[in-house]
Amino acid sequence: MIATIAINLSSFNSKDWGIECAEVHEIMNVETQTENLMALSGCKMSVDTASAKILCAAKSMGVDFDRTAMLGHQHFLPSRIALEKVFAALNISEDAKSFIDKHVFADEFLGLLGANRVDSIDYSTYEGASIIHNLNEPLPSDLRQQFSAVFDGGTLEHVFDVPRA
Repeated sequence: MIATIAINLSSFNSKDWGIECAEVHEIMNVETQTENLMALSGCKMSVDTASAKILCAAKSMGVDFDRTAMLGHQHFLPSRIALEKVFAALNISEDAKSFIDKHVFADEFLGLLGANRVDSIDYSTYEGASIIHNLNEPLPSDLRQQFSAVFDGGTLEHVFDVPRA
């Protein structure tokens, strides 16, 4: 079974998802000025603070990130404070500031969540996607059933034929 993680930030509430983990619930309620500034900048598709929290919650609920596909090559832009809490909740011994400074894209963060393989699917090579494919077209057979998790951080809003994608 494939876990599809689509982010609709305006309607996410951890209680609606039945998350039991107290640490994850605490992370979901972190609000910072940095997060608000990043949300306002919103120029890049990214794993931002809210997305990092949701991915943390998904990991705590047992989502298998072993073979992950990102729709679009997602930048990595969470706040340092929230990432520190995510790392603490998942027992990840990394320095949040250093991790953010070193990683432009979310691939390595997904690796910390258990991804051994991360592919990004995009229409162009502009941001270094590993698979070039127009999601308005049928998915090639060699890409079907290849991923344990698919992360959409905002790409599908640009696809005209969503059921096909």
